[in-house]
Amino acid sequence: MGNNTSINPHLLTHKIITEPFKNTEINENTMNNSRSAPNITDQLAVTDCTFLTVNEVKSRIDCLHIQFKPKNEIEFKYVSKVLIDWLNEVGIKSINSEPNLKYFDHGCLLKANDQTNAACGAIKWNENYDVIQVELPGKGCSYINTSDAYFSVIKELEQTTEVFIKRLDIAVDTYEQKHGLRFIQQSYSKGYYSAKTGKIPLRENYSSPTGKSICIGSRHSHKKFIGYEKGKQLKFPEGSIEFLYWFRHEVRFKGSKSHCIPIDALFNPDDFFVGAYPKANRRILKSATPRVIKREVIKLVDKCLKKGLSYANHQVGKTIFCAVERGMEDKVIVQTIMRPGKKDNLCYPSFVSKADKENYMFE
Repeated sequence: MGNNTSINPHLLTHKIITEPFKNTEINENTMNNSRSAPNITDQLAVTDCTFLTVNEVKSRIDCLHIQFKPKNEIEFKYVSKVLIDWLNEVGIKSINSEPNLKYFDHGCLLKANDQTNAACGAIKWNENYDVIQVELPGKGCSYINTSDAYFSVIKELEQTTEVFIKRLDIAVDTYEQKHGLRFIQQSYSKGYYSAKTGKIPLRENYSSPTGKSICIGSRHSHKKFIGYEKGKQLKFPEGSIEFLYWFRHEVRFKGSKSHCIPIDALFNPDDFFVGAYPKANRRILKSATPRVIKREVIKLVDKCLKKGLSYANHQVGKTIFCAVERGMEDKVIVQTIMRPGKKDNLCYPSFVSKADKENYMFE
């Protein structure tokens, strides 16, 4: 990715893009200093990037698999460089590890360009320059949803290159008990997830230690609905608001020749979320509050931090107590035992600034 990144061996041994991955002008460390400017507004009342805030978007893109189909090698190199620069800008870099290459000749994994080192997806391509596929799961999309660059580069590339969305997940979160599992069960029974004609979509219920979920629609369908207990999936403490009420409603679209997903879905996700199952989803989105990725991430890291502090109390609490009794100052004790670490779940991503953490008080 950046100037300090070693070159993937495949880029040397095959006829494939070399310059976009090797010579991007954005340094890998740049985003650590510029990702998130101080925000003095109420973080509980706003969304994350300017586009989502201005347009009062309540849903979020939670997964995107998108293909670009250049006409020749020159266009292939141009598109790949634009994509790599865009990913650098939002805080994502490529690494010299191959993803699952089914249907493709080459590829590299994507990771967050910060302390979290979080897996953010993959880029895959064919050696005959006819396709580039970018795959961004929820973690990768969180960096885009919080960046003012958003998905604008895709709209720009669409003007000159064929673009095709293979998969798109749009998620809406609620904290109202009335919009949980029972709401979905009742809506399904009333036919709110059924089309005017044709078969009633398949419904499957799942239960695990990380919560319950409901899936509506077959895996072969061009759309599918999934509702699940998000707070339980993320293992928030029992009795917490997240554990009791955080519920995720998600529509997953699968692109095909007969069911093309327009690029506009990236910029009007609320409309497409409701449009997939109007009778049911209109009731959900109407009362949902805008998702705040920063808040979700901070709460999740804070949860791990609380667990770590509890562990520290058990392991070194007595030692610290003795140090205090001995007359050591708190500052000296902290400096003595404090050290940086590389544990992913105790790192805040680069899009969370000091001001963001101050606005979300540690409870």
